[in-house]
Amino acid sequence: MKSKGKKKGYIGIAITAILLIITVVADLLASRYITMIKLYFMDDSNSVYEMSADEALSQAADLTEELGNEGIVLLKNKDNASLPLAAGTKINLFGIASYQTLYQGSGSASSWFKQDLNTNMKKGLEDAGFEVNPGLWQFYEDNYKERSDQEGGMTDMSGADHSILEQSLDEYEAYDYEGENVLTYSENYSDVAMVVIGRAGGEGSDATMEMDGYVGGDAGKHYLELQSVEQELLSYVEEHYDKVIVVLNTAMVMETGFLDDEAIDAALWIGMPGSRGCGSLGNILAGEVNPSGHLADIYAYDLTTAPSYYNFGDYTYSNFDGNNKYVYYQEGIYVGYRYYETAAADGYIDYDTTVQFPFGYGLSYTNFDWEVEKTELGDIGGTINIDVKVTNTGDVAGKDVVELYYAAPYDPAEEIEKSSVVLGAFEKTNTLKPGESETVTLTMNVDDMASYDYKNNKCYVLSAGDYEFRLQTDSHNMKVNSDGTAVEPIAYTVDSKVVYNDANQGKRSTDEVAAENLFDAVTAGDGYFGADGTVGYVSRSDWAGTMPTSRETNMNVAASDETVALMTNNTSGWEYDLDNLPDAEPAVTGVDSGLEISDMTGLEFDDPKWQQLVEEMSVDELRRLYGTCGWSNPAILSINKAAAIDMDGAEGLHNLTSDKTANQYVGSTVRAATWNKELAYRMGTIYGDECLANGISGMYGMTVNIHRSPFGGRCFEGYSEDPTLSGKIAAEEIRGLQDKKIAVYLKHFVANEQETNRGGVHTWVDEQALREIYCRPFEIVTKEADCNGYMTSYNYIGTGWTGASKPLVTDLVRGEWGSHGRMITDAAMDFTIYVPDTGVLAGLDMWLAPQTAVTTKNLYGTDYGIRMLQESAHRQLYVFANTSGVGLEMQEGNTWKLVVGGANAILILGMALSIIFLVIPGFRGKKGEKKNEETVNS
Repeated sequence: MKSKGKKKGYIGIAITAILLIITVVADLLASRYITMIKLYFMDDSNSVYEMSADEALSQAADLTEELGNEGIVLLKNKDNASLPLAAGTKINLFGIASYQTLYQGSGSASSWFKQDLNTNMKKGLEDAGFEVNPGLWQFYEDNYKERSDQEGGMTDMSGADHSILEQSLDEYEAYDYEGENVLTYSENYSDVAMVVIGRAGGEGSDATMEMDGYVGGDAGKHYLELQSVEQELLSYVEEHYDKVIVVLNTAMVMETGFLDDEAIDAALWIGMPGSRGCGSLGNILAGEVNPSGHLADIYAYDLTTAPSYYNFGDYTYSNFDGNNKYVYYQEGIYVGYRYYETAAADGYIDYDTTVQFPFGYGLSYTNFDWEVEKTELGDIGGTINIDVKVTNTGDVAGKDVVELYYAAPYDPAEEIEKSSVVLGAFEKTNTLKPGESETVTLTMNVDDMASYDYKNNKCYVLSAGDYEFRLQTDSHNMKVNSDGTAVEPIAYTVDSKVVYNDANQGKRSTDEVAAENLFDAVTAGDGYFGADGTVGYVSRSDWAGTMPTSRETNMNVAASDETVALMTNNTSGWEYDLDNLPDAEPAVTGVDSGLEISDMTGLEFDDPKWQQLVEEMSVDELRRLYGTCGWSNPAILSINKAAAIDMDGAEGLHNLTSDKTANQYVGSTVRAATWNKELAYRMGTIYGDECLANGISGMYGMTVNIHRSPFGGRCFEGYSEDPTLSGKIAAEEIRGLQDKKIAVYLKHFVANEQETNRGGVHTWVDEQALREIYCRPFEIVTKEADCNGYMTSYNYIGTGWTGASKPLVTDLVRGEWGSHGRMITDAAMDFTIYVPDTGVLAGLDMWLAPQTAVTTKNLYGTDYGIRMLQESAHRQLYVFANTSGVGLEMQEGNTWKLVVGGANAILILGMALSIIFLVIPGFRGKKGEKKNEETVNS
């Protein structure tokens, strides 16, 4: 009896202790993630829009099909006659990606959706009037789930899986359908086969350069090559079918030399097709839509010929134990077509054997002629305007893309790198019927031809000499009309060098102040690359001497003493002494001036009322406005500002904090491949409708990181290898979103072109490439769309985090470009790699995290720190006051309180019951037994 009671009491203590621990941990987690909990339970009625969420979803899906219609690229059409297919054609769909189509990449950019809302490939073809082999579809349906469960999916957010889930021919032969193996059934079904090849991309992982160890992978091959199990299937289909069509379901550039096979009749690139892109594919195959997409990236036969291949991936300093990962953008400006076109022009490579499809390439079912009708060649600071008459000379209606490239003079003595051709402008026609014409005007600023000279003049320079404007069908080919005549280049001469600084010709016409070197510490690199420490950036003045040839050359080098010191201090040429901040006038806080956030809509940025507004806020409110911006914008009672939802999703709303269902738009690369700015603007407005209908006032997008390498895991999320195409399409999408009063956060600023080691990787890049390639799309969106927000990146530039870089966050964006947009971090909860206080000092405005206390007293305990927080609040509220968020009510609902409070109550009740029914009886019984024993003994 004695041991039984004691055991009961100890069980009660254990249960009580466990419940107490659960309560404490739950309360800590709830306090840390209270913002996300509130957002999850926020009342959906807190929307200021008349369109329902279902109506917005339907509208977005319709637009997605239109985007697919214009973004799918026809790569091959043998004899211009293999496509379109006849109505009612029976099609054999081969390839696991035909069944498990990759609609989007994975991660924060992709939307949360219900798969049954998407048009799959079978339905897309059937809706277009085709019949689809039911046996093959059943084969994939029966095999995919079991195979993916056992061997992993085609990708996941952590990017751990690059499995090739294609079945072997033996598995096809072993599968019975209606009394015969599925291969025999398929051969009897029809003589038309379509092979779909898929490659996934996702946040957190880059494409592997070694497939050994992955399911379906071949040792010695990388992920973007055709693996033997896929080649086996393709070879079988080529041998057994009269008409073979290949479809590439990938945003990543692959090695596609196999498309040159004579047995392949047609090929199309569909990228990431989103919710309705498979319907677009059906439309194009049926000839209901004439393909008008053009590639947003160049396709080389061998991806290892790109200079970036040798400086992409995992690199570690051998003599530093802290944050010691680095990546070296050794190729400089020679990214994508800029390398291949320039190296070919200089005779360093043979273009035809190196490049399969140029940047900007795309076929049509019809033909077009171009005629230059008028040219206006402005002077420095002026514009170039070229009117081109486009005439449909074929037999079917269609759209055409006119691409304008410029060629600048190159003089090695200037020490400024120049690409042999650069995209300057582009336009897309409306649908032209046979014989119909339309005149498009291509416009660009003369100053945009300037190159950045970081070595000598340390500013933008327009070299003297002869330039050409070339009307081309892609990055390599001049336009040739149906009569065999080429559209001649247009000559332009700059008589004397233009130096865009205050001491010479002044700033560029589009800048607020003259640009000057801001990133010398980032340009420098480490100085220890190569055996003798002198390996520099690639230069066309010496291709053979500067081109990297081995990935191992730059791996695991020893950092210089200077670099170690910078890494130790977590800086890159900018210093913050948090223990000795500058003196400042006493900061004023908590003063009621009677202003509310709704009073500020439409006010100019420099209106003195903004200072009055931020001085109404307490220090705690200033800290909360900066530090509690995880997927939301916090409520501030003193200025009657409601909480508002910000949500991920460069390709559709990403449901991280609510139960919303969203459309999957085609991937960003497909949208770039439309080359249609008007359609991009409509996409922005319709996406804005979807945001508003779901009560969302801010969106983490768009993503304009450059396709530096095809191996980048988030190539699906960025637009292109070219900054002009990226910037122009993104600018129109963002202009559309902002016209709907949606706040945007253009990301990831800057040089976040790989996922490997993205958290704090030291990125070395020369200032010319940084400005002309990686910052350029951000610059275009800022200047053309008045972008109202930016998201910094996880990586470091040089040895300092991007979010704490005053040269980047303040001097470049706000100084040179004149932006009043607000700046947020990427999701950041590691306060050792990313330091919140230094972010405020650099000009950062928002911290993407669910907790408030990210700043320390070193900052908010000083007048200078408070004033910097007020400046951040000014920028943040200036944007917010002009978005849909200003119309929201001050409400958070009570559901979250009931859930959190209810969970606490249940845990506390459990502890009480444990004490009452287990602990107390157990130990009370022990005392009673002892007393009885004493009585008996006496």
